[in-house]
Amino acid sequence: MIRTGYKVCSGTNRFRSAFSFGRVVEYKINVWTYQPKDCGPLAVFRTQCGVDDFKTHNRSLDTNSQVFLCEYEESNEEKLYTEDHHRFNMLPQGTELATKVKLIKKIKNL
Repeated sequence: MIRTGYKVCSGTNRFRSAFSFGRVVEYKINVWTYQPKDCGPLAVFRTQCGVDDFKTHNRSLDTNSQVFLCEYEESNEEKLYTEDHHRFNMLPQGTELATKVKLIKKIKNL
């Protein structure tokens, strides 16, 4: 089922997840991005409140961070992990995990 949410990305022409933790995932507007092979799902926020909480508690955000309206397909997985299977148990409030994400339009700069 396709849902609507928010994705925080860094960059100006090439958009990368603002919460990358060792894996680089690039996103494009109106193109589906799928979870990397041998890695866990992608992370988005269900609501704008989740984005605001992420910004408040993440002081290391890139100065080019932006918020995008996105569509995503919810994942059945419950954790983020990298190809070396390093797991991330503490996710920002309001995080939703996804198998694929499509940026729709830029909402604002962070």
